[in-house]
Amino acid sequence: MTVIRFNYNLKSKFFDAEKLWQRSLPKVPGQIGETIVSTVEHPATGGMLIFGIDPRLVDFLAADGFPFEVD
Repeated sequence: MTVIRFNYNLKSKFFDAEKLWQRSLPKVPGQIGETIVSTVEHPATGGMLIFGIDPRLVDFLAADGFPFEVD
Protein backbone atom coordinates (compact mmCIF):
# COMPACT_ATOMS: atom_id res chain seq x y z
CA MET A 1 0.00 0.00 0.00
CA THR A 2 1.02 3.54 -0.70
CA VAL A 3 0.08 6.22 1.83
CA ILE A 4 -1.18 9.48 0.32
CA ARG A 5 -2.54 12.72 1.77
CA PHE A 6 -4.83 15.29 0.20
CA ASN A 7 -7.05 18.22 1.17
CA TYR A 8 -10.21 17.29 3.08
CA ASN A 9 -12.31 19.28 0.58
CA LEU A 10 -11.43 16.72 -2.11
CA LYS A 11 -12.85 13.71 -0.26
CA SER A 12 -15.87 13.20 -2.55
CA LYS A 13 -13.70 13.68 -5.66
CA PHE A 14 -11.30 11.04 -4.30
CA PHE A 15 -14.12 8.52 -3.79
CA ASP A 16 -15.53 9.26 -7.26
CA ALA A 17 -12.09 8.65 -8.78
CA GLU A 18 -11.68 5.45 -6.76
CA LYS A 19 -15.02 4.10 -8.07
CA LEU A 20 -14.06 4.97 -11.65
CA TRP A 21 -10.71 3.22 -11.20
CA GLN A 22 -12.31 0.11 -9.71
CA ARG A 23 -14.67 -0.12 -12.69
CA SER A 24 -11.66 -0.03 -15.01
CA LEU A 25 -10.03 -3.09 -13.39
CA PRO A 26 -10.24 -6.32 -15.40
CA LYS A 27 -12.82 -8.83 -14.24
CA VAL A 28 -12.18 -12.54 -13.80
CA PRO A 29 -14.55 -15.02 -15.45
CA GLY A 30 -17.77 -15.29 -13.44
CA GLN A 31 -17.08 -12.17 -11.36
CA ILE A 32 -20.15 -10.22 -10.34
CA GLY A 33 -19.65 -6.63 -9.24
CA GLU A 34 -16.42 -4.77 -8.69
CA THR A 35 -13.01 -6.08 -7.69
CA ILE A 36 -12.43 -5.86 -3.94
CA VAL A 37 -9.57 -3.47 -3.26
CA SER A 38 -8.44 -2.40 0.18
CA THR A 39 -8.33 1.30 1.02
CA VAL A 40 -7.37 2.24 4.57
CA GLU A 41 -8.30 5.63 6.01
CA HIS A 42 -5.91 6.98 8.64
CA PRO A 43 -6.66 9.78 11.13
CA ALA A 44 -6.82 13.18 9.44
CA THR A 45 -4.28 15.83 10.38
CA GLY A 46 -4.36 19.56 9.74
CA GLY A 47 -7.18 19.52 7.19
CA MET A 48 -5.54 16.71 5.23
CA LEU A 49 -6.97 13.23 4.77
CA ILE A 50 -4.55 10.31 4.81
CA PHE A 51 -5.26 7.03 3.03
CA GLY A 52 -3.34 3.84 2.37
CA ILE A 53 -4.23 2.81 -1.19
CA ASP A 54 -3.31 0.35 -3.93
CA PRO A 55 -0.26 1.58 -5.91
CA ARG A 56 -2.28 1.20 -9.13
CA LEU A 57 -4.78 3.73 -7.78
CA VAL A 58 -1.90 6.14 -7.11
CA ASP A 59 -0.98 5.95 -10.81
CA PHE A 60 -4.64 6.45 -11.81
CA LEU A 61 -5.01 9.52 -9.57
CA ALA A 62 -1.77 11.03 -10.89
CA ALA A 63 -2.85 10.49 -14.52
CA ASP A 64 -6.24 12.06 -13.69
CA GLY A 65 -4.54 15.14 -12.22
CA PHE A 66 -5.87 14.59 -8.69
CA PRO A 67 -3.78 16.69 -6.27
CA PHE A 68 -2.13 14.55 -3.56
CA GLU A 69 1.17 13.96 -1.81
CA VAL A 70 2.79 10.60 -1.15
CA ASP A 71 3.82 10.10 2.49
